[in-house]
Amino acid sequence: MAERATPRNPRDREPIVRLTFVAKDPNSNPTNSPTLYRTDRGSWLVQGFVVTDPDALAEMDIPEGESVVEIPDRMIQFFTEEGRGVAG
Repeated sequence: MAERATPRNPRDREPIVRLTFVAKDPNSNPTNSPTLYRTDRGSWLVQGFVVTDPDALAEMDIPEGESVVEIPDRMIQFFTEEGRGVAG
């Protein structure tokens, strides 16, 4: 798993010191894949497809400074230690 530094989190202005690549969607184009990263703060960063459907967005209460991305169900497996190949 590759680690890299990332800029500050705009929400709380605390630096996210390290990102660890977890997985890319195994069924999508390698240069345009939904991707999961783990932070050293015990949180996740999700790269996905921006949700622009007005009906879907109207059903959510999205505060300023937040956004919604969509990832396929098949990515959920990577949120578990087993899915990441980590011994439990």
